[in-house]
Amino acid sequence: QAQLDFPHLFDDSQINLTAFSAQSSWRAISGKPGHYDISVDKLSFTNQDFTGDGSGHWQTTIDGTLPTAMDLSLNLKTAKVDSVWRYLPRTVSNETRTWIKQSLRGGTLTGVKLLLKGNLVDYPFRGGKGGTFVVSGNFADTNLDYADYWPPIAGLSGEILFASETMRIRANSGSVFGASLKDVTAELPDLEANEQILTVKGRAAGPTADFMHFIDTSPVKKSIDNAIEDMQATGSGELDLKLVIPLSTEAPAQVDGTFRFFANQVVIGKGIPPLTDLNGRIKFTANSR
Repeated sequence: QAQLDFPHLFDDSQINLTAFSAQSSWRAISGKPGHYDISVDKLSFTNQDFTGDGSGHWQTTIDGTLPTAMDLSLNLKTAKVDSVWRYLPRTVSNETRTWIKQSLRGGTLTGVKLLLKGNLVDYPFRGGKGGTFVVSGNFADTNLDYADYWPPIAGLSGEILFASETMRIRANSGSVFGASLKDVTAELPDLEANEQILTVKGRAAGPTADFMHFIDTSPVKKSIDNAIEDMQATGSGELDLKLVIPLSTEAPAQVDGTFRFFANQVVIGKGIPPLTDLNGRIKFTANSR
């Protein structure tokens, strides 16, 4: 067993490992008493959340209190998606940390790469200036519970990326009820900002009845005064949806959606003859919670 300590990176700086091996060396830095350059090669590690390897070197003081120049490269072979929040840098806001903890559920990460290079006093290297901080990886079979009162997205597969101060989740497959999703993104442009605004976009295709179920179990139902409560539909359609979700306040999400349907049959209510061979588009915008 071993323990790694990154006091300048993480609030909970100590990472406990169940297995650890490495080749390491150190040298005193000439002209800087008490300053050392540490190198680690053939690093291999495992804990309850991930397994990986890597290498790196960094400069530090004998007491470890000085922000250090670091050049670190790590590769995670496997990791748990719902453990990501534990390893977010300390610069990430509490609201964002909470959202990631509550929203990413289940699934596995593979091919995760971390590159950290530069003086940590400049971390997270906003706009890529002064250094590099990039974490990227592929996830599979993950559920995204992106906002209160909205139906979660199931079975997502795609890529997650942290780059400097930004976060982006991009998925190429998933589903809500029976509708298949693609081009799903969730983005936070500034993880250090006082006001955290999450933007979720996605496209879906499937049976119109599934989209009606989606609307009926989301805040859109209230914003359209339960207009589709007694409606029944057969046929298929496509939905483009954008949600802008404040994470730092209790303000409602901003909704912008367009639903297109093709050759549908719709029953508006009991006793009313069905409308057949319908083609059209429904656009809706709303504040919702």
